[in-house]
Amino acid sequence: MKNFLRNSMHSYCRTVYPFVALLLLLIITEWACAGDVKVSAQLNSDSFPVDEAVLLTVTVQGASSAIPPSPTGTDLQFTYRGQSSQMQWINGKTSATISFSYMVQANKPGDYTIEPVKVVVEGHKYFSNPLSCTVLPASASRGASASASPRGSQGASSGPSTRLRSGDADKIGFMRISPEHETLYPGQLTHFTVKAHFRRGLRVTLNSNPSLLGNNFILHSLDEKPVQQEELINGERYITLTWHGTLSAVKEGQFPLEFELDASLLMRVNRQRSRDPFGSLFGNDPFFDDFFGRYSKREVKLASPKKSITVQPLPTTDRPADFKGAIGSYSLAVAASPLQGRVGDPITLKMIISGSGNFDLVQPPELTETKHWKTYPPTHTYDEETPGQGQKRFEQAIVPTSPDITEIGAIQFSYFDPELKKYVSLHSDPLPIQLEQQTSGSSSPKSLPAADLQPTSSPNRVSDNNLAPLHTKLGKLVKKITPLYQKNWFIALIAAAFLIMLSAFYFSLRRKLREKNPQLILRKNLEQALLHHFKTMQEAIDSSDQKTFISHCRQAIQEYLALQWGVNAQSITRADLQQRLGDDALLQKIFAQLDQAGFSGSTLDRQSMTKLMRDTQKGVRSS
Repeated sequence: MKNFLRNSMHSYCRTVYPFVALLLLLIITEWACAGDVKVSAQLNSDSFPVDEAVLLTVTVQGASSAIPPSPTGTDLQFTYRGQSSQMQWINGKTSATISFSYMVQANKPGDYTIEPVKVVVEGHKYFSNPLSCTVLPASASRGASASASPRGSQGASSGPSTRLRSGDADKIGFMRISPEHETLYPGQLTHFTVKAHFRRGLRVTLNSNPSLLGNNFILHSLDEKPVQQEELINGERYITLTWHGTLSAVKEGQFPLEFELDASLLMRVNRQRSRDPFGSLFGNDPFFDDFFGRYSKREVKLASPKKSITVQPLPTTDRPADFKGAIGSYSLAVAASPLQGRVGDPITLKMIISGSGNFDLVQPPELTETKHWKTYPPTHTYDEETPGQGQKRFEQAIVPTSPDITEIGAIQFSYFDPELKKYVSLHSDPLPIQLEQQTSGSSSPKSLPAADLQPTSSPNRVSDNNLAPLHTKLGKLVKKITPLYQKNWFIALIAAAFLIMLSAFYFSLRRKLREKNPQLILRKNLEQALLHHFKTMQEAIDSSDQKTFISHCRQAIQEYLALQWGVNAQSITRADLQQRLGDDALLQKIFAQLDQAGFSGSTLDRQSMTKLMRDTQKGVRSS
C-alpha cells in the first residue's frame, strides 16, 4: 500500500510539473505583451477641397480586439466606415493589428486639427498622435486644363497632357458614364458603365483604366480589360471601349460623378511639300507623303461629363436594433456542429449571408439568446460570384455553460433593401442540441495482493552454484536515504504551491473576464467621460467660457444616450432626442437650449450655465 501511494504521488508530481511550467510561461508571455499596444492615426491626404472627404485610418498594434474609437475635431465630421484586423506569426512571435476607417469632411475651408484619438484596449486607454489638415475651397480642387490641340503638335516628344471633354472642337474622343441609379443611399452598391469613344483611324494607347475622381464615392470593382467594338455616332465611326464596374456613395448629399482616362495618341504629321518648281524626286506624290510621313505623340486625358448623383439618408423609422449598415438584398442560412456533446465542449456555428449588395458592410449575424453561452469572435470568408453578388461565410465558436440548454437560439440579421426602401430582418430557426452533464467518477485504489510465504534456506548452507553464504551477523545500521521527491513535507509543499498558483490564476482570470465585459467597460468609460465633462463645464462656468461649456454639455448628453441607444455619439441630433424622448424630456430641452445658444449667438450668464449643468446631471441620472 505504501509503495502504491509513493508511486502515485511520484506520477502526480511528474504530471503537475509541466503544467506549472506552462502556466508560468503563459502568464509571463501575457505580461510581456500587455505593454506593446501602440495607436497611430494617418490621413491619406493632408489637404483636400471642402466638397470632398479624406480617409482617416486609426491603427492599433498589439491588440486583437478594441472598442471602435470616436475621433473628434472642431467643425469636422467623421463617418465610420468599418474595421479590419490582421494577425502575423513571425519567428515564433505573434502580432495583431486592428485598423478603423473614417471619412473626414469639413464644413468650410481652413486649417483643422484632429485631436489624439482615444482607444480602449482591455480597460486601458491609449492615445494616437494628433493630425493637422488643410481644407481648400471647392474651386481649388481642379487645376486648369491645357487647351492645346493635339493636332498642332510637332516632333516625336511627349508634351503635357491635354484634358478633353465631350464637345471639344477637335473631336478626338469623348467619354460617357451611365450609372444604374442616379439616386442612392449611403453604402448602396450600384453598377455603372464607362465608355470611351475614339475616332476611327487614330492610334491610341491606354495608359491606365478609367479612374474615379473625388472622394465622394468608393470604387469597388472595374473590368481589367475593356470590351472593344465599332459604333456609328452622328454619322462618324468610333472605336468604343466599354468597362463595367460597381461603386457606392460615402455619405448623403448631392455629388458629381466623374471619371478620367489617360491615353496616348500617335498622330501622323505630313511631310512638307517641296517648293521646287521642277518638283521633287517623287513628284509630290501623296502616296509617298503617307509612306514617309512622321508621327507625333500626345498625352491626353478624357474626362466624362459630370453626372449628378443624389444620395439620400437611410430612414430612421422602423430601424432594427441590430442593424449594422448592411444594404442590399440577402438571405441567411445557419448550421451548427456537433449537435451532441457535453457542457463546456465548443460548437461551431456556421452562418452564410448570400445575395447581392455591398458585402463590405455585412457584419456577422447575432445570436438572439446569449444566456448560458460563451461566444468568441467569428471569422469570415467571401466568395464573389459576380461584382456585388456572392456569399459571405461566418464561423463562430460558441460554448454551452449550462446543462439546461436544449437548443441554439435563432440567429438574426437585419439589412436595408434599397429596392423595397425598407428594413428587412431575417431570423433562422432554433437548432436543437443534446448535452450531457459532465460527471466525474472516483475509484478507490485496489489493494495489492498479499505475497505467498516461501520457506527460506539456511544462511550457512553453501549453494550449489558456489556463491558465498549470507552474513549471519547484523552489521552497523544506517538510516535509509529517501529521495527528496518522496518526502511527505516536500510533496505537501508542492501541492500547496500548486493550489495557491491555481487559485491566483482563477482569480486573475475572473478579474480579466470582468474587465473584458463590454457592458462594464462601456459603463466605466461613460462614468469617467461624464466626470471629465462636468469638471470641464464647471471650469468653463468659472471662466465664463460659453463655447467650451456648450461643447462639453452637448457631448455629455450625446455620450450618455449613445450607450443607452447603442449608436455613435456624434450622430445623435436634436431630432433624435425629440423622436425617442419626446418634446417634454429634460435632456431634449437642454439640448434645444444649447443649440439655440450655439447657433443664435445669444449669451449665457453664469447662473444659466450652472442651472443647465445641474439639469444635465439630473437628466443623466434619471433617464
